[in-house]
Amino acid sequence: MLTVSDISIDKLKNSKLKKELPEFYELKEVIENNDWYNNDSVFNHTLTVLDKLEELLRNVGDKISNYLNQRITNYTRKDLLFLAAIFHDIGKKETIVRKGEWAECPKYEHEKYDDYSRSYSFRRVHCQKSNANGHWSFKVPK
Repeated sequence: MLTVSDISIDKLKNSKLKKELPEFYELKEVIENNDWYNNDSVFNHTLTVLDKLEELLRNVGDKISNYLNQRITNYTRKDLLFLAAIFHDIGKKETIVRKGEWAECPKYEHEKYDDYSRSYSFRRVHCQKSNANGHWSFKVPK
């Protein structure tokens, strides 16, 4: 089973996690063309988000760095932020709408599918949904 520390931007870019995260690589086929995206795949967009996040995190001060290194169960806040960036648009494959030259997801529609898609992906990275409150927990299964 995959752990958060097994995932890197380099591995994602070089398709080294295709078997473990197939939903992520399916985003290569989801092309958006609207006011924000010019015929770009959700896959490329997500890699750009990860690159920008990495760049941003290199330049944070000690206070933010200390905060991001705090643990929530078995993961740091930085780990969780990284996972959120990877999966933030995972539901767009199911909700993309094409209108002539335009291709986009209706506002917030993909979020309905994100939770469903994340459940499968998160199980592969030792994450599971808590039954008590419906929120994601990040406990390593025994």
